[in-house]
Amino acid sequence: MLERGVPDPAEVCRVFGLGVPTRHWDRVAGAGAHAVWRLTTGTGEYAVKVFDRTVDHTAGPGWRDRLREAVDIELAAHRAGVAMPEPVRPAGGPATLLAEVPAGDGTATVRAHAWVDARPVTDRTSDPGLASAVGAVLAGIHGLRTPSPHGRAEGLWNTQSDDHLATLAARARSGGHDWATALDRARPAYHAVRELVADRHRHGWPLIGTHRDLGPRNVLVDASGRPVVVD
Repeated sequence: MLERGVPDPAEVCRVFGLGVPTRHWDRVAGAGAHAVWRLTTGTGEYAVKVFDRTVDHTAGPGWRDRLREAVDIELAAHRAGVAMPEPVRPAGGPATLLAEVPAGDGTATVRAHAWVDARPVTDRTSDPGLASAVGAVLAGIHGLRTPSPHGRAEGLWNTQSDDHLATLAARARSGGHDWATALDRARPAYHAVRELVADRHRHGWPLIGTHRDLGPRNVLVDASGRPVVVD
């Protein structure tokens, strides 16, 4: 039996041209606010995201525009060679990657990507090389300069406060990680960067595209050790 608001996998296959399901799909654990399903069909394996329209950037007016902008950033990153799951477009649909799929008495907003076999990263992973590689990916995304005509001034996308960094450094120190001291020493510079960005933001400098949620749950590591960015 399907969950409320979740489309039938056969409908997802029809809308995205993915062939015929060969088994019942499985919900992916730890996917966050929006449900992700692993779908196996005659043409391959796919990650299918079903958006919950009551949370995060899909809530409230203008959510379609915000999602389209996120898609534009993702497509630009994919074209630039960022390691990420390959996006799947709806069959015969518009340029957007989003599709409305019949679900119960209404529709569900759905996206699809090729499935990637890779291991997850946790918040206890300590790998300076991986961290550096993920930082380089984020810097590359920031350099794409994708247009954001619908971008809203929702505050700075900044998930880590100075207090959080202090707590993180203390946790790292207690765990014996050698980068704890470097993180602690970097806090003044981090604070200065925050102030600089806030000042530029107040003066209306152009927005740039970013991932916005590039944490452990949105990074996978493939067999070669390369980070793969998702979501």
